[in-house]
Amino acid sequence: KENVNTGILKQDLRNLFPIWFLLTAFFPFILTLFFCIDLVMWRQAPIISVWFLVFTSLGILFQTRFFPKLGVIIFTLFGFFEVSNLAILHSPINVISVIALLNTNTSEAFEFLEIKGFINLILLIPFLFFAVKAFWTKYNYTNDKKIYPTIALIIALVFIGENLVNNRLIRKGSPHFIKTVSAVAENIRSEERRV
Repeated sequence: KENVNTGILKQDLRNLFPIWFLLTAFFPFILTLFFCIDLVMWRQAPIISVWFLVFTSLGILFQTRFFPKLGVIIFTLFGFFEVSNLAILHSPINVISVIALLNTNTSEAFEFLEIKGFINLILLIPFLFFAVKAFWTKYNYTNDKKIYPTIALIIALVFIGENLVNNRLIRKGSPHFIKTVSAVAENIRSEERRV
């Protein structure tokens, strides 16, 4: 009986924290530790965890791979830009790098990459490998107890809700890429108002 319960708990934890999805979600954060530890935003670790758990918990509760796959797609899109920025500029993505990217033509971009070196973009290979593996992960939901994902989802939603109610979801409750894109959008809007 005890071995059966241990096996079920392990399966529940594998579904709640699938390794390939976990690696995809945290790869940019881990890379930041190597490239520029002094610029690490430590609050990002729990923020990434919260959003990660939203997708995996919903997958377990609704017995569908849709939510984890959606999470993998979102984290892969964000992570692609974050990893590329880390590989090229050795710093987390920020408003200045995004605005520079938006104002760069193709030939300027290739000249810049020649100076910085294409070789750094090799870091995208493990990231994309993790993302592909995460996307095609098979989940076994048959034995899942609903208590673990329910607790995880409640904790995640309390965190998100508290930030939403206090009008700081983007600033304090979202992954770094979302904050950066929001700041860029605000910067562009303020520039348009000046004109």
